[in-house]
Amino acid sequence: MATPNRRVNRSEVVRGATARPKGWMPPNSMVMDIDLGPDVKVRWIRKFYDGSEEDKTSIFKRMQRGWVLVKPEEVPKLQYLVNQEGSIQQAGCVLMKIDREIADLDVQYYEEQALGAYKAAKQGFEKEDNSNPYIKKFSESGKPSVFRGRQPD
Repeated sequence: MATPNRRVNRSEVVRGATARPKGWMPPNSMVMDIDLGPDVKVRWIRKFYDGSEEDKTSIFKRMQRGWVLVKPEEVPKLQYLVNQEGSIQQAGCVLMKIDREIADLDVQYYEEQALGAYKAAKQGFEKEDNSNPYIKKFSESGKPSVFRGRQPD
């Protein structure tokens, strides 16, 4: 007497075969698990174009806004990334930090700028005349959409 075929769950077959070993990282990825406390935000800031030409404006603009280079003593596990200048560098970027309050104010400012630009563009779009029958500006649902030529299916 034959035993009935047991259905195998896909997750039993596929997930075990594709599981990555712990600690796996894609090649050329930046170290991202850096924590200097709840009041500090950390970012990798570009220092070099294509690994050779120095990008001074990127670093200096960040420094003007309050970013500071992270000292190697603050992150002892990254001692192997310290360059000749004494800063932590990886893949043409240096590690910088800023107070979270300043970073949040920065984010808020740029979100307001983006929202203002969106509103201005929307108002300009709504003011344009509707004389061309081939360009539909609004659908029946009231959502803005632009179609040139025939309507999509």
